[in-house]
Amino acid sequence: MIAAGCDDARSVRVYEFLQGTVSAVHVDTGEISVEFVTPGTNRTRVLSCVVTRDTELYLNDLATSLARIAPGDAIQVIGVREPDPRLERLAIATAYVAREEPAAPVPPLALRAAPTGTAGAGEPANVNSSDN
Repeated sequence: MIAAGCDDARSVRVYEFLQGTVSAVHVDTGEISVEFVTPGTNRTRVLSCVVTRDTELYLNDLATSLARIAPGDAIQVIGVREPDPRLERLAIATAYVAREEPAAPVPPLALRAAPTGTAGAGEPANVNSSDN
């Protein structure tokens, strides 16, 4: 006999948003500790957030690994709270990390090879010329 029915309310995943600062990164266990201020109470708390195989991590809008995240980074987490209320942790679906980093250096422009007889050695070719 097969019984069918609706899922009970406990199996519905409710995503939560958390914004704070990374206080610790544990690459070996796949956890990020996030310090945040609870709305309404203005109390600072730390919550353990777990990285899963489905987690998407971004550092300054680029995909990244857990090893590149560091304490002090600003973080926004979207995740699912652990079903066991005794465990205060969040399974991360997506995390966005923002870090002030210097801009990447601009590579020097390479000189284009000049067509024979139109430019001297070491001079860029005239790309706007009609005889190129």
